[in-house]
Amino acid sequence: MEKEISDFDGWWESVHLKAKELDLTETLDTISQQFKNKLGLNIWFAIVMGRRWSYLTGVMCETPLGANFRRVRLVDDIGLISNNLDQLSKKEKIRLISFVNRLIMTSQSR
Repeated sequence: MEKEISDFDGWWESVHLKAKELDLTETLDTISQQFKNKLGLNIWFAIVMGRRWSYLTGVMCETPLGANFRRVRLVDDIGLISNNLDQLSKKEKIRLISFVNRLIMTSQSR
């Protein structure tokens, strides 16, 4: 997994270029698909309104209710949800969150 995460810089450029053509929801859905395909991670995104997290986009897993989901608050009112984020090391999680935050900020600055 470490080698795949280290490829983020090159991958960031390709996703960044594609994101220029997409709105924020499409960009986040693309990120979700890419992480599922490249790293096997189930991640999806939500709009955060106080304590309520409402599904926005992404590949939801078919894990039963009550499973151990990890919620991470990102920039603005967007959050990331995953059932297998713990597969990543602390360093990899930081890179993932930073990567997604940069894409969100880039998409919103257009």
